[in-house]
Amino acid sequence: MPLVVVGPGVEPGRRGQATTNLDLAPTIEQLAGLTPERWRAGSSLVPSLRDRRAPGARYTYVEHRQGPVRPGEPDADAGSGGRLDAIPSYTAVRGERGLLVRVDLARGWREERWAWELYPAGPRYERTNTYARMHDRPWVRDLRRRALAWEDCTPAQCRRLTG
Repeated sequence: MPLVVVGPGVEPGRRGQATTNLDLAPTIEQLAGLTPERWRAGSSLVPSLRDRRAPGARYTYVEHRQGPVRPGEPDADAGSGGRLDAIPSYTAVRGERGLLVRVDLARGWREERWAWELYPAGPRYERTNTYARMHDRPWVRDLRRRALAWEDCTPAQCRRLTG
């Protein structure tokens, strides 16, 4: 996630860590002198802001849970694309080598049927699903293990999965 931060105690320079919007709340809390709540899934970026060589997250996660969209909700606005309820549930993990997505293909909540999609990093990033031919590579197996561990993890467990 591109982000520019300036201020007292912020060491200038680029950072290479993976971040998401979940990291913003604990970062702002810590910059304000507060202790981030333990239940937050995100991690503060303050250590990296103070020392650009500080280790940061290597993986980020995104999840979407399908559900009905009711009239009046922002997701029901056809002008913004609407029909968020048409997007199936998924969990995705992004690492340096690519993005792995676990897509729920079930037609109802009583059924479990999943598909995997893999999009390696590179010049044609996220254009072709290569899971069928690359699923057994060690880095893909690691992403799959992380995606499965993300399901039902506690905030502390989820934070550990980003390292």
